[in-house]
Amino acid sequence: MKALIEELIRQNIPLTLDVGTVKKVSGDTCHVESLTTEKDFFKCRLNAIEKNGSNYLKCTPKVNSTVVFGIFKDTEKAIIVSTSEVEAIEYKIGETFFKIDESGFVVKKGSENLGTILGDLMDEVNKIVVLYGNNINKVEVAAIKQRLKGVLKE
Repeated sequence: MKALIEELIRQNIPLTLDVGTVKKVSGDTCHVESLTTEKDFFKCRLNAIEKNGSNYLKCTPKVNSTVVFGIFKDTEKAIIVSTSEVEAIEYKIGETFFKIDESGFVVKKGSENLGTILGDLMDEVNKIVVLYGNNINKVEVAAIKQRLKGVLKE
């Protein structure tokens, strides 16, 4: 009787939700193992489409994290709906790109990178020579540049 009810539900609902564990992440897809059926979904999408275009928001789940995922009716295709832990977040609109992960931030506009720009600014500040008064503390400016590199990736 249970199998009959499950089959009726599967036939009438276009997407079935399940809970699973992320085994591997590769690009815009991941391998998820269902916690309810132990079935593997090797190309579970992270977004609505498999290949992201010029505008997208992508949340990459951590390996071994728990996810809620949807399985499309009559297919082996699946999509991540929610995740318990995030490895990285990427956001791209046109030529503007933002990424955050454990190691820091990347902020780009076209070929320009905010981390590189701020590093270049610090290098130019270190070149300033003051005729009257105190010169720039080059050691302190170099330390600030290192702190920036710890947050902003190039």
